Amino acid sequence: MSSTNFDFTVASNPSFCTVWPETATAREWFREWTEGELLGDGESFRVEFRYIHDLCNGMLDHGFTITKDGKVMVRSSEGELVLE
Repeated sequence: MSSTNFDFTVASNPSFCTVWPETATAREWFREWTEGELLGDGESFRVEFRYIHDLCNGMLDHGFTITKDGKVMVRSSEGELVLE
């Protein structure tokens, strides 16, 4: 687990996104949201690109904070996910 002030850290590569739940509450929510069906790699989970948008929206809807590439992920006034 990294030393971050966020609930989730998200990174991407050409094949998939990796999600790190950084807090106990985030880990519990993530397991419930994914119904325990995602395989973890230590403390991270691989998520296909087609699911990451819904996952991040769900995180934000539940009041979690997300970081990606050293920036904060938020929802714009148009409802799009953006990095600030």
